[in-house]
Amino acid sequence: MKLRTMLISALVLLGVASTAMTTNAYATPLFKMDDDVSIQAGAGEGSTVDGVAFLAGNSVTIDGTVNGDVFCAANSIVVTGTINGDLLCSGNSITVNGDVTGDVRLAASSVTINGTIGGDATIFAGSVTLGNDATIARDLTGASATFVLNGTIKRDAILGAEQVTIGGMVGGDVDTDVSLLTLSKNSEVKGDIRYTSEKDATINGTVGGETTRTPVNEHAAKNHHNASPLALLAGALMGALTIGLLVVLGAVLLPRAVEAYANVSWGRVGIAAVVGLTVVVVMPIVALLLLATLVGVVLSYVVVLVWLLLMALSPIWAGYFVGSKLMAGRSTHVLLRATVGALVLMVLLMIPVVNILTMVVVVLVGTGLPLLVVPRLFDNKPYVVKASRTHAKKKARA
Repeated sequence: MKLRTMLISALVLLGVASTAMTTNAYATPLFKMDDDVSIQAGAGEGSTVDGVAFLAGNSVTIDGTVNGDVFCAANSIVVTGTINGDLLCSGNSITVNGDVTGDVRLAASSVTINGTIGGDATIFAGSVTLGNDATIARDLTGASATFVLNGTIKRDAILGAEQVTIGGMVGGDVDTDVSLLTLSKNSEVKGDIRYTSEKDATINGTVGGETTRTPVNEHAAKNHHNASPLALLAGALMGALTIGLLVVLGAVLLPRAVEAYANVSWGRVGIAAVVGLTVVVVMPIVALLLLATLVGVVLSYVVVLVWLLLMALSPIWAGYFVGSKLMAGRSTHVLLRATVGALVLMVLLMIPVVNILTMVVVVLVGTGLPLLVVPRLFDNKPYVVKASRTHAKKKARA
């Protein structure tokens, strides 16, 4: 249960970077947090949202139109309207009866799709149901206890599940690790079926390509040195989630420090990166030189520990810095800023190639930021202790 909760939390963050690149930079974001949050249908005010929508509450209902991406978290989420963008949501129950022109990335106990998805669908859930009228224009990727796919998937289905039942049409291939695979009557898979299972699939439908079963033991031996795509995805999710939690935890424990280190202009980020690069490269060399002298063995260990500590804490400073700049003028709450920064970092870390660049920047900038602030600690006569009010009064009386 704990693993599922972690996966669900991380998955919500999966699409932020990709959608942020396509968001209209001039559109005003909508933030709604209440017990019951809704975007109503109709021609009245509030029925159409032009820009990104961030929604959270016990229940979220979208009956109207959102011309942008939607990020939401709630116990119950129902979409019957139109989203001209991506849908990123986490909840207990998610139902999509409307149209989403972009990608959907969902995490919940149960997910039901009866509408049209214009892009890819990535879903982690306890159960996933694709209704008869549902259409996914590209790929379906996910993990669930059960998949019931009665709709249309125009490209590939890549699944990990206990049970997969296909009653509709898959336009490409089906790749799955599954305990029980069933193709119902009138179902169709136009490509190949490749599945790993202890049992043979029950195929009552049509398969256009080849059907290949890999026994579980053989599959395990084959992948002893090569993790499956779903395992790699889960590992990436856990890594991103760890970084995100570190940012938030740092803000909880060191609120004044994160705010002080983030009080640096965008123009000085480059300087912070150079300082960070210098520290990352030079400190190990210094440690080796000290170790070679024999006299400085203990000191070399201290240098290494400081070096490791600076890099380990770098995501906290870098993540909060991003969050503070994005939320400038909107919120002064440290934890909210940290959460926004954590979201951005986590999702960037989920994108191939971008994740490597992101981690490099995070380490360099996050290492350099606190070092830029160090000189401020020596401003205004740091070695002179300010007299307390009581001491000042006694001195005045004397």
